[in-house]
Amino acid sequence: MLETFNVQLHHLTPTAFLTLSKFCWACVSYGAEPDVDTFCMYYELQKQPKRKKEVRDGKEVEVTYQYGSCTFMSKRNQGVDRLEISFCQNGKWDRGWLEQWFYVKTYGVRSIAEDGEEVSEYPLTSRMEEMAPHTRVDPPEEVSPTREACDRAFVATCRYSGGRDLVEEIMASNYWPLGKNNPAFQLE
Repeated sequence: MLETFNVQLHHLTPTAFLTLSKFCWACVSYGAEPDVDTFCMYYELQKQPKRKKEVRDGKEVEVTYQYGSCTFMSKRNQGVDRLEISFCQNGKWDRGWLEQWFYVKTYGVRSIAEDGEEVSEYPLTSRMEEMAPHTRVDPPEEVSPTREACDRAFVATCRYSGGRDLVEEIMASNYWPLGKNNPAFQLE
């Protein structure tokens, strides 16, 4: 998802993680694997820049922060048959939430180059570069069987479940859709 929208983990707001979690849960709980193309069909990325004036080298300059400035929202202009899991998320976060944003220690991967020199790389480290997210990604016209199943699951979710329902199910089942090493999920 990050590569598809050209964003890094630190660009996303807490609401973006909630949207991704609800989407993944919706797919899994209705019997399908989450599919990036299905997500792109119904969601877009909104950039919400945070600007602040700072003094640098004795001059006041406006700085745009990259941390916590992007979130996923339902695509606009979806037409009459618009599909959307109803909102159940915080539209405004406490003013100081960015100061409590998480940081994760990343470990290096060491390898030996062809010339015999040891090389260390940090593949999970965030790169500070110009932020240029893809706000709208259109999936390919060809629909794979995985995407077709995910589309059906998402349509069923939108018909029968709201955002609050999905969050309650996630918490009650103790199954965190974006978590690592989740137990096997069985639909009953």
